[in-house]
Amino acid sequence: MSTHTNNLHPHYNPSLSAVHSVRGIMGGEPVFRGSRIRFKTLLDHIEHGEGKNGLEEFLDAFNDIPREQALQALKEAGKLHLIER
Repeated sequence: MSTHTNNLHPHYNPSLSAVHSVRGIMGGEPVFRGSRIRFKTLLDHIEHGEGKNGLEEFLDAFNDIPREQALQALKEAGKLHLIER
């Protein structure tokens, strides 16, 4: 069971994109806004953790990323279906 809280990260604003890319942050790879955590890391967890279990593993490992932000990022990328299996 996830111990992840739903408190929002101070840099997370649901009216902005959940993920952004800035040349000076992680070489321009897409990262969660307000962090240096790559979006690809979430996708890797989902792939290796079989969908929803992978999301929970990601949230447990990176508890600075709120569930809402992770779900928004998946939705924005058209990948929400990956956790609905």
